[in-house]
Amino acid sequence: QCKYIAVGLKELNIHKESDHEDIQHPCNQCDHIARTFKKLKKHKERKHGEVQYPCGQCKYIAVGLKELNIHKESDHEDIQHPCNQCHHIARTFKNLKKHKKRKHGEMQNPCDQCKYMAVTLKELNINKERNHEDVQHLCHQCDYIAKTFLKVKK
Repeated sequence: QCKYIAVGLKELNIHKESDHEDIQHPCNQCDHIARTFKKLKKHKERKHGEVQYPCGQCKYIAVGLKELNIHKESDHEDIQHPCNQCHHIARTFKNLKKHKKRKHGEMQNPCDQCKYMAVTLKELNINKERNHEDVQHLCHQCDYIAKTFLKVKK
């Protein structure tokens, strides 16, 4: 039905539900309507404070412990993650891994329509959508049309 490439069955089912089925998940606290249950849960956590993890060192509030730990590591701790192959220093271990993959590792996701080499499948799909597909995303609040998915905030 479309050109979406999923990594696994879970991702494929989420894609089918959000893009090809007319299923809606309304928020019971506001007028927001999510396309998937997971997105509704994330909306409730972020917008209605059902689960919050305050930083304690600044005004930042995370929606999960993982997000809070990444924030603390990158913004408050003087932890450095040096690359062992060059002079790059990353603020988080995750960013160091991305750097190593991008700069020193093999780009394992080549685009079959151009010379682009992606580090992740997500980046590859974004490249395909932006450069090789005639996809349009409509803003639900105005007449704006974008080539990439819109994140509209009220």
